[in-house]
Amino acid sequence: MINDDSGEEVLFQGATDLRRHPFLINGITRLAEFAQRQGIDSEAILAGTGIRPADLYSAQILVSARQEFRAVENLLRHYSDPHPGLQVGRCFRLSVVGLLGSAVPHCATAADAMRFFMDHIGLSYTHFLIDITRREDRFRLSFREQYSLGGLYRFFLERDMVFTLQAIRDVIGEHARDVVHEVWWPFHDSGERAAVEQAFGFPVRFGADQPAIVGPVAALSLPLPQADAITLSLLEEQCERLERQLAMRSQTRDRVWRLLMTESPLPDMDRVARSLNMTTRTLRRKLEAEGINFRDLRQAAMQGRSLELLRQPGTSVASIAETMGYSEPSSFIYAFRRASGTTPARYRRELGQ
Repeated sequence: MINDDSGEEVLFQGATDLRRHPFLINGITRLAEFAQRQGIDSEAILAGTGIRPADLYSAQILVSARQEFRAVENLLRHYSDPHPGLQVGRCFRLSVVGLLGSAVPHCATAADAMRFFMDHIGLSYTHFLIDITRREDRFRLSFREQYSLGGLYRFFLERDMVFTLQAIRDVIGEHARDVVHEVWWPFHDSGERAAVEQAFGFPVRFGADQPAIVGPVAALSLPLPQADAITLSLLEEQCERLERQLAMRSQTRDRVWRLLMTESPLPDMDRVARSLNMTTRTLRRKLEAEGINFRDLRQAAMQGRSLELLRQPGTSVASIAETMGYSEPSSFIYAFRRASGTTPARYRRELGQ
């Protein structure tokens, strides 16, 4: 297929709807581990996410993109490095994506490995769709934003580019430089070339029109040193089984969290139970079976949504209080201070608003 706008041949075009896909918690776990190494407590990273520190190592916990966004925002508030995504990306090796990471090295060629990863991209932690195009003797693996990442765009792009380049080195080994000739970076060089090139490990073209990894088409046919068709087949079956399980699984806590993060005013337990077509007693029992209670979830949602609204200039405290279900702003201010240790006005001053 030819892309008429660019004249490039489309070899693979990502089409997975990542917006509706739940994630395993591993990505947030790595983020919290990174923060701890910087002296930042896990509770500070998880504030407003509805996730407890005890959840970080549970294979049963699913999280949403919105929960990860909140965790990253918390990290950026506490960590002052100019390129946090580059630093966090170094913690994301293929093993972080579990079965998918185990399967990729057993593909026959570099091209097969790329296609396999993108076919099962829902098992990863990326918020980008990946396209592979060809023009003459050069391929381009591009990162495409499926939904707006807002102020977190650069963080996630740094993280995922570092992860991808490390994965290429891990899978292909000594021939990695035969596959990657250049990294296209959509930001201008403002004195950061050395840091970016060190993190990526390849030459970087700054100010590119699109983030991409570029190399010779012939390199896509390179055989992988760990290629094994039988092992790959077994792991692919397990990947497909996990994808089906993720599509079917919807823990009560996940469903409650989605309602708490989207409905206005912030719903109480009776309203949430009605929305889920169950009694309050049943809802309480299901949440207890998953090790959480409604009050903690609602408190975390209130804090997370309040912080998000306070970051929007021009949004009055009175309107935020109404959205959170408080009849009086003073009641909201008191609850916010108890949850976060500061007042809405002081929080906005810290943001420079």
